[in-house]
Amino acid sequence: MMPTDSDNHIDAAMPTDSRRWRRVLCIALVALLVSLALRLGWASIAHITPVSDFRGYDSFATHWIERGHFGWEGRWAYRTPAYPGFLALVYMSCGHDLTAAAFAQAGLGALTTALVVLLAGTIAGPRSAAIAGALHCFAPTSVAYVPVLASENLAVPVGVLAVLLMAWADRRRGLGRIFLVMLGAAAFGASMWVRPAALFFAPALLVLSAYSFHRRRISLLAPLLFVVVSGAVIAPWLVRNCRHELGPVLSTAGGINLWMGNNDTAEHGGYWPMAIWGEKISEGEDNRRYSAAAKEWILSHPRRYAELCLIRAKRMFWTEPDVWVTRYFWPTAENDKNQLAVMHNARNPAPQREPLVAAARAVHGRNLKCLERYRRVIAPLGIAAMLLGLIWWRRTAVVLLPLLSYQLGIVLTFFAPRFREMSNPLMFVLMGALLADVIFGTQDLGRWPGRWGKLALAAGAIVLGYLPKLWHDLAG
Repeated sequence: MMPTDSDNHIDAAMPTDSRRWRRVLCIALVALLVSLALRLGWASIAHITPVSDFRGYDSFATHWIERGHFGWEGRWAYRTPAYPGFLALVYMSCGHDLTAAAFAQAGLGALTTALVVLLAGTIAGPRSAAIAGALHCFAPTSVAYVPVLASENLAVPVGVLAVLLMAWADRRRGLGRIFLVMLGAAAFGASMWVRPAALFFAPALLVLSAYSFHRRRISLLAPLLFVVVSGAVIAPWLVRNCRHELGPVLSTAGGINLWMGNNDTAEHGGYWPMAIWGEKISEGEDNRRYSAAAKEWILSHPRRYAELCLIRAKRMFWTEPDVWVTRYFWPTAENDKNQLAVMHNARNPAPQREPLVAAARAVHGRNLKCLERYRRVIAPLGIAAMLLGLIWWRRTAVVLLPLLSYQLGIVLTFFAPRFREMSNPLMFVLMGALLADVIFGTQDLGRWPGRWGKLALAAGAIVLGYLPKLWHDLAG
């Protein structure tokens, strides 16, 4: 029987006493320590030379230390300053040491694991929290990015913290709720200093500030305070950009990204260097031109734009692994040398690099197969958990709404596989509840369709995840 509206609420039987929260806190502490040990071990063996965007973050940080200000002509707001500032603090404390940066990022990753446990423990039981924490602790992308100079390392814990604070606010009333909403707004504002794509969380967080799904109460003051506080946090950055005649923009990379994902030559809805124009006018004007061209193209090509959105949705939810993880899933010095040879050879082919290129491609191929197997299980489970979350939306809204809001923003604009890292922790919370219901017979993701029904749903989703590969193999 489908749940009725009267059934569709947080179960009164769900434990909410202090003993339950002590269990969740103990699980969070254990998860923190295990995650930290794993990531410190990974960071200690890593040898990764910063390239592409990651070299850019390193350059912003070192330039900031040397010149005393963030950015330079033509790159005043191409990146937001929080992550380069984080790297700069590490470099000022330890010297220009990439291993020290990796160790610091190991701490951020472990913190995220603990936050995932707390978030799962807020909407579900301790067993769900433990499974969700384990899913994040051992997630290949989360671990592999520890030694990579990527802003996701900082953006993810700040973003999860914002959602956690809003989830706690959902269960409070009066001044306690107002205070937590303001803290959540501050964390959300800070997340945009790290990665502007965090803006895609805004619609969901604003809804959560206005309506308590747990208490079923509407607030008019809380959303107003959310807007004011988050706006106050991000305002100094916007004002600074206006002073550089860039306009009130979060990042001047936004326009070019939107254009690369949506133009006549776009094929995969993401990075497409063929779309970049050769001529440059100024940072601010280029951002405005690319943005205007993308919006004009979208309005004049609605059918192709819809196709690109479907492509981005498939890439978001399906089995495509992160390209950087496939390269550095085992980040040895030898593998780093081989991967650099591939990049150099693409620009300037040389016979002496051919053995290195062949070795790099062999490693990439092995990693790709391994990570595809992982995603053929994890992606269908995530989709199944989201579908159940939609059925029991009052229970899961504090996680499901931010998750869907962010994913929709990416699908409508521009996609790269590593963009999943911002939403993966929220997905793991729902998956943890689904797996706990299947393994232990809990009802953390709702009473319907029951333990065996959820098992059938999860198993069926995994089977469907493998069908395209089986069909491809048979056809081949």
